[in-house]
Amino acid sequence: MVASSRKATLHDVAKRAHVSVASVSNYLNDYPYMKPATRERIQQAIDELGYVTNQQARNLRSGRTGLISLSLPDLNQIYFSELAEEMITRAREYGYRIIIESTGNDRQREIESAHAMASNMTDGLILSPRPCGRGCGRARGALPGW
Repeated sequence: MVASSRKATLHDVAKRAHVSVASVSNYLNDYPYMKPATRERIQQAIDELGYVTNQQARNLRSGRTGLISLSLPDLNQIYFSELAEEMITRAREYGYRIIIESTGNDRQREIESAHAMASNMTDGLILSPRPCGRGCGRARGALPGW
């Protein structure tokens, strides 16, 4: 294991496995054209060093977070809790994770959810807004892209 004060990096794994950083990256990304012996050395180095992929670095590079925000008015209502469960199940099938927010039927919190998505905190937003009444025009103007 690398010194306990820091996490193992791709460079550490490459050095331990006697391969290039590119080879470690290819291994982590399931590059198909790699010798089995090289794969084994890299996996052994990963295990020995306790290497864990830096998800934030991957997100920066890919421009994606793998997160979808699900903004619901009231999780105490059975309909919305069941909807949340179904959305989580479906999102996993496509490699996404769900962040759930209960807006408490508050229009301002719905708008804040939309702004969080627009600032790239998540890859998308599923919003179940409260019914639109007076002042809806102002709310639309406050939402990004409306």
